[in-house]
Amino acid sequence: MSAVSVGLVIRKQQTLGIVYNPFTNECYTAIKGQGAFLNGKRIRTNGETDISKVVFAYEISLARNPKYLDLYMYRLKHLMRVVSGIRSFGTAVISACYVADGRLDAYQCDGLYPWDVAAAGLIVTEAGGHICDTSDSGKAFDLMDPNFLVAASKALADEFLIHEKKADEERINAKNIKAIFA
Repeated sequence: MSAVSVGLVIRKQQTLGIVYNPFTNECYTAIKGQGAFLNGKRIRTNGETDISKVVFAYEISLARNPKYLDLYMYRLKHLMRVVSGIRSFGTAVISACYVADGRLDAYQCDGLYPWDVAAAGLIVTEAGGHICDTSDSGKAFDLMDPNFLVAASKALADEFLIHEKKADEERINAKNIKAIFA
């Protein structure tokens, strides 16, 4: 799947977002402070807060990069135990927009570029969703260095970060044990 994504950023502030999926003829739009729309009709996230009910999109295509493979596999293994379902659509902008319109509850991908999230990020926040950084639980989302978790609600994003931190600790412990016996 692919999409056309155009975002206008002024002084590091997402101002306008347009995402067009030519395969489904769906056009998502948002202007800061004016809401998010799909083909002209107002959209909202579904507001899900219970991680056990979540259908989650995880972008595994970056796992082919050795920098992310180990991290992604540990997180995916951990999250599979707690969410209802996992999907991968192969495109950050469509996955994020699916959170904005309620088709998905959350989406996560590290190693993105600003052009991957400039439009979709605004669409999600204008639809009532929450975006945060996954690399450091206290760090604010940075458009210029996007490690991207999009969720239907802040409560759900916080829950995901707790589980991802547990997975990251499990991965570090496994590496330490492996190093001891190497």
